[in-house]
Amino acid sequence: MLLTIRSILRRCPLIPYKDYCSYLLYIVAMYAVITGDIVDSTSPRGKFTQDQFSMIDENLSKAFGLMRDKGWLGKEDFISFRGDSFQCLLSAERGLEAALLIKAALKGGISDDFRKPTPLSWSCKLVVGIGEVTYRAKQISNSNGPAFQRSGRKLDELPKNHFMAIVSPWDSTNEELDLISRYLDIVIERLWT
Repeated sequence: MLLTIRSILRRCPLIPYKDYCSYLLYIVAMYAVITGDIVDSTSPRGKFTQDQFSMIDENLSKAFGLMRDKGWLGKEDFISFRGDSFQCLLSAERGLEAALLIKAALKGGISDDFRKPTPLSWSCKLVVGIGEVTYRAKQISNSNGPAFQRSGRKLDELPKNHFMAIVSPWDSTNEELDLISRYLDIVIERLWT
């Protein structure tokens, strides 16, 4: 089940007609900020080699490039930093799809030939924060707003055995998103090889 802005709206209370236009403007301004971190990349038991960091960077670049080619991301709407962290900004309706694409890139890579074996399989903690962007700088690392704050704070709060979360401005929706995230954790982290 892909999360779209339409499915989120179905869970929101009905809106009086006179407020409909202002509500639509609010929804149009919604973004998804994906913030992620590679698991155990700097811990003593999981120290990565330069080649491994290079492969991670290459596969993240492929994923972000594919999203840019599809028109989901602008040229400056993603960043990879510290060798094991990344962030991107896109429309709210593409948030979950983009998160799954990033997870797939890190679990098995993105290739034209899916039969080709790959040595790549890394876990990452990833959070999709949905909300407004109140300041959009030239570089994503300098931008700000509730979507960025939700994404960053939730990533810091994510329990050790959880690898994905989706956070919206609506508490009732967040409960359902938490269940979806936990299901995806099981499928992606335990069943994908």
